[in-house]
Formats: sequence, structure tokens, C-alpha cells
Amino acid sequence: QQRSLRQRKLQQRSLRQRKLQQRSLRQRKLLLTKKKNNVIYSTVVDDENNFIFIGVVGNAKGLKGQILVNYFARDIDKFKSYEYFYIGEDKKKYNVKKHYSFGDSFSLKFIDVKSRDEAENLKNKDIFIDSSQLESLSDENWYHSDLLGLNVETITEKKIGKIKAIYNFGASDIIEVMLNSGKVEMIPFTKDFVYQVIAKKKLIIKEMDI
Repeated sequence: QQRSLRQRKLQQRSLRQRKLQQRSLRQRKLLLTKKKNNVIYSTVVDDENNFIFIGVVGNAKGLKGQILVNYFARDIDKFKSYEYFYIGEDKKKYNVKKHYSFGDSFSLKFIDVKSRDEAENLKNKDIFIDSSQLESLSDENWYHSDLLGLNVETITEKKIGKIKAIYNFGASDIIEVMLNSGKVEMIPFTKDFVYQVIAKKKLIIKEMDI
């Protein structure tokens, strides 16, 4: 009975989370590098090419093509490490001439954007990086997008389903698993429940009554 009550609460939270996910990426401002427990949150928005949405172009600044950037990660060092970005629906690549940061504000000067008019033409367009630009993570840390879709099995190699989503409600990450039976199970992403993550292959959980 306690297990059933806990599961209902998790499912209610999952429903609230799904409603939040229905908002546009721009409204949600997903944080690329905000760490919650062992999961680094990033969002793949183009499964074929692994483009990752990280911000939106703001107003032009000055007369020589500099643009303001609404950068969602708020990580200055990471922002300055990117040598190029992809802009707009067509994902056109722009090489960076110089990065600027002042407080919580960020801006860029692209090599091929040389006037205010050219900068204004980029306003409100989405900014992306590709997965090759993500930093390598230490052991026991994973990108959110790398866990989605992994097969889930038990220590005894019983295949039970796939990871459908990952949530965090403050205490710890919660894995939503679509079971082979068609039902959904919520599993805490902690050492009490998760035995091992084999990158890009599967997640192994401890034996439990599912």
C-alpha cells in the first residue's frame, strides 16, 4: 500500500512535469550545464544531427555586427569555449571572432557578421551547438540526453523496458521507465535502485518487484 501511494505521488508529479514540458524550449530556458545529482541536463532537439538548443539571439549591439545573446546555461567559461554556433532553423554555422560577457549578459561577434543590419537579421533566432562540443564528463556523470531511450534491465539480465524521461523534483533524479508491459514505472536514480549505467547501451537496476 505504501508503494502504491508513493507511485501515485510520483505519477502526479510526472503529469505536472509533462505540462511544463509542453511549453516552448524558449520559455523553459533549459539549462545545458546545470548539474542535479549525477545528471547533466541538456536537450537534443534534432535527433538526426544532435543539435542542442542553448539560447536565443537578442538585439544588435553597436554598428559592427555584435549581437546580444540570451544564453541559458549562464556558464561564462563554457560560453567562451565555443568557437562556433549554429543559428536558426537551417542551423547555419557561424564562427566566433570574439566572446563578450559582463555580469549576467553575454554577446558575440561573428567573423561573417560585419554590420548592424546583418546582426539585426539574426534577432530572435535560436542558437545551437552540436553534441561534439559538449565537454567530456567524469565517471558517474551522464548527460540527460544520453540516458533517454536506454534499455533497462535487472542484474540478472531481465529486460524490463526503456528510459522514457528523467525528472528532478528537488530531492533526486527520477527515471521514468516504459515497461515492456506498456505500464510506466518511476525509479529513483540513486545507488539504492540503480546498479550500473553502461553508456549508450543500457541501465542496470537492482532486483525489485515490478
